Amino acid sequence: MALDIFALLTSDGDHAQADHMFTGKAGDMVAVADVLDAVHCANRRLRAVPALASRFRNGATYPIPCVRLTKAECRVLVDAITDFGQSMPKTTKARKLADLLASSVCVY
Repeated sequence: MALDIFALLTSDGDHAQADHMFTGKAGDMVAVADVLDAVHCANRRLRAVPALASRFRNGATYPIPCVRLTKAECRVLVDAITDFGQSMPKTTKARKLADLLASSVCVY
C-alpha cells in the first residue's frame, strides 16, 4: 500500500493550519475506506469516521485519486485508525495502514 501524503501550506505559509492531500492508487483509497468502515463498526461513537470513509471512496473515482483533509480531519483519521490498528496483529492491513498514517501525517 502506498499513499503519498503532502502537507499543503496555507496562503501565508503557516504549517499550523496546513491541510493534507492524500494521493495514491484507487485501490489504496478504497482500502483506507474499508479500514475506516471497520473502525466505525468497532467503535460507533466515532461519528466523523463514516464521512471520512466516504471521502476516500469518492477520491478513488477521480482520474488522479486524491483526498484533501483538514488538520482536524487528519487528527480524527490518525487517532481512529491508530487506536483500531493497535488492537490488530502487525500483519493485518489495518495495522499496516495505521502505522503508515501515524508515521506520515504530521498534525502540527
